[in-house]
Amino acid sequence: RPASRARRDRRDLNVGADLLLEKPPVPTLTEHRRLAVAVHEAGRTCQVNFQALGSAALTEICDAVAGKQLGTVSAVDAVGAWWRPDTYFTRSPWAGRRTLDGHPVMDGALVNPFAHAVMQSLAVADAAGAAVLPITIELERYRSRDIEVDDVACLRLSFADGVRTVIAVTLASATFAAGEIIVTGTDGRAVLEYPKDRVQMPGESELREVPGRVGLLENLIEHRADPSVRLLAPLSRTAIFTMIAEAIVAAPMPVRIDDRYLSPHPDGTGNVVDGIEDLLRSAVARGAMPSELGAPWAAAPHRAVLDLRE
Repeated sequence: RPASRARRDRRDLNVGADLLLEKPPVPTLTEHRRLAVAVHEAGRTCQVNFQALGSAALTEICDAVAGKQLGTVSAVDAVGAWWRPDTYFTRSPWAGRRTLDGHPVMDGALVNPFAHAVMQSLAVADAAGAAVLPITIELERYRSRDIEVDDVACLRLSFADGVRTVIAVTLASATFAAGEIIVTGTDGRAVLEYPKDRVQMPGESELREVPGRVGLLENLIEHRADPSVRLLAPLSRTAIFTMIAEAIVAAPMPVRIDDRYLSPHPDGTGNVVDGIEDLLRSAVARGAMPSELGAPWAAAPHRAVLDLRE
């Protein structure tokens, strides 16, 4: 998202418009703060279109976590395994790029197709009362093809109160996992399959659908008419996502996975990483990174400490 787009947002505020922004709202935390000030000074409202935050299934999981139905939560993890052909990264000038015309590009598995996995994990961690500041971030990013961003990634967040989050995702899998948020507590385990709005609570043998999503445009309109209606994705709620996304985009170039660990996808549209879903599920189950699990193509993680208070 180029800075010129953010300037247009501020002009919209100045003429009296409320904003519904695509995710992520801005590419950097500095720009996020500038936009927040502009929203406040204009007396307007800004909502970010993380549409999965309107899910009734997410609300059920968060209510269960906040109500201590799982006991004390120690981990909020996420795993997803998808396939995107090589043409996915040539569909536009910015796809698969780190920068375009001097501006950072928010692309790669974690900040684009699996952005909802990151945001949903943060929402559940917040429901657990995680003291999220500061956050230690460990990141491993890999690419199975000639792109500049990751199509295999593992992110480990350590919150200040001890809650841990591992988000392990790929766009280079021959098998499919829609996207699961896995919550582990002292009294049980819960799963949210967020793309399908399905949950599995302790004692349940399988996932069940929880119908109902509140559209974020509808929520914004209702809030305009009645400010007592709570915004589901105000700009302030997405600041931590912006901070994490900025750190991901600024991290070193993803490591190229050697061709000997790849196999052709059955449809012939590119290569997949051998056994990648099983590896990512192991990463989530063990709270480990691919390099710690002995993946032969893995490299040591990039580490940083992030703090919104700085």
